[in-house]
Amino acid sequence: MADQLAVLCATIKSFHDKKKNVLESYIPFIEHCLYSNYENDNISQLQEFIISNYKIEIPKNSLITMLNILKTNNYITLKGENIEILKDMKNQNEEYLKVYEKSRRDLNEFISYYKNNFYKQEISDENVLKQINDLIMYSIDFFDILHDIPSGIVFDSKFHELVSYIIYIRDRNDHLYGIFKDIFFGGLLVNLIKNQGKEINILNPLSVYLDTSYLFRILELQNRFLIPLQENYTIL
Repeated sequence: MADQLAVLCATIKSFHDKKKNVLESYIPFIEHCLYSNYENDNISQLQEFIISNYKIEIPKNSLITMLNILKTNNYITLKGENIEILKDMKNQNEEYLKVYEKSRRDLNEFISYYKNNFYKQEISDENVLKQINDLIMYSIDFFDILHDIPSGIVFDSKFHELVSYIIYIRDRNDHLYGIFKDIFFGGLLVNLIKNQGKEINILNPLSVYLDTSYLFRILELQNRFLIPLQENYTIL
């Protein structure tokens, strides 16, 4: 399941690159869920299907906004909680699966290189993915980043091999480094959506519409394993 979530994070990030909008980057995933399971005929069922199958919590208000985008494009109708599919989403589903499979191949390549060159002990792919997820969660509390960017990050020794690997590919392998950034920022997109509605504050209704491309650039500036700091502080 962890590999599925990591691939999904990278897939959502790929669509975000095209859409430049958090909600719209989820639309292909929502189309896939509707296409692959016609029993999702109301909003609550769709929400529960996503949680149980993909371990992603999408608040109902955000899900309704996404469904209204599909409604505007005449793919579905919404009557209260009920969803009725008007158009066959086969082409959209095939596009989603194509991106998803590429993300899966990329993830396997990223893990294989790490295990063969940096982590000399026996380790399962599942545990590598857990390391990556723990590193993301350890390094940044995404919701708090909207309020206060910490001055620095101190890494636990358990991340030594993984951080060394990321720094290595950052300087020597653009392809593998790009794969990591897709997983990393995709994970942040998932957490950005998940945290909508969990805290009530002045930013909450707006944070889902923030310029996430800009936010990603800020996050790169504060993480020493993403882009060399000496280059980026010059930009600031």
